[in-house]
Amino acid sequence: MPNYTNPAARLHAVLSLFMEQQESGKAIQTVWAGTLGVSETQVPVELCRLAGLVPQIVETVHLGADEHQVDNVDYWSPRWAAVLTTSAQSGANATGFLKEDMLRNLGMTASYLSLVAPEGVIPDDEQLESLRGQVASLLEEARAADKLPLQLRTVLVRRLHDISYALDHVLVVGPDGVQAAVERLMCSLAASDTDGSDADGPDGILTRVRVAAGVVYGAFLFGPTAYQAIEGWGNIGQRMLGM
Repeated sequence: MPNYTNPAARLHAVLSLFMEQQESGKAIQTVWAGTLGVSETQVPVELCRLAGLVPQIVETVHLGADEHQVDNVDYWSPRWAAVLTTSAQSGANATGFLKEDMLRNLGMTASYLSLVAPEGVIPDDEQLESLRGQVASLLEEARAADKLPLQLRTVLVRRLHDISYALDHVLVVGPDGVQAAVERLMCSLAASDTDGSDADGPDGILTRVRVAAGVVYGAFLFGPTAYQAIEGWGNIGQRMLGM
């Protein structure tokens, strides 16, 4: 499976797929549709999402304070962004559109970030589908949980939707994005638990949500810490809030 564990690696994986197909003689939009696995009408939206990786790459490299890497990313990042934003509006032929030097320097940045700023791991496709199914099922339960206080149900639906979105767009958000969505859910649940109500919720839905959140969070962590995350998940929201 391609390396998606830092923003440069995620963009490099996508552009590498585009590079493989760009000499086909097809239009740019057609090649992007095949690369991204979407219809041609969806291509501009998906490219806008991908373009959001570029400032993430710049910010992460700058945090490392390596002068050579900073200079490199400052030079190439506008060019990587231009590939995405220009092709989103273009009907031209894809042949030769993406240049080898752009991809090569992006790969160098990805390798650097893999060493200094790894985010975690990406589960395989089968595990991802299982996680998506679990979250989707809980989201439907939450929408129908009319015994929950309205404010809590609204928060639960919103945060589960955030996790579902992150899992569906893991190619863009990466492990950090999924983990951040789970953390927002757990902090929201901890902050909402102020009325002394049953911690399990009606029919145990809150317990099921917490367990599923731990599984999702752990799936994107490096091996030794994943088990600890799942085992100790029950109080993570309270720990984050200092409660």
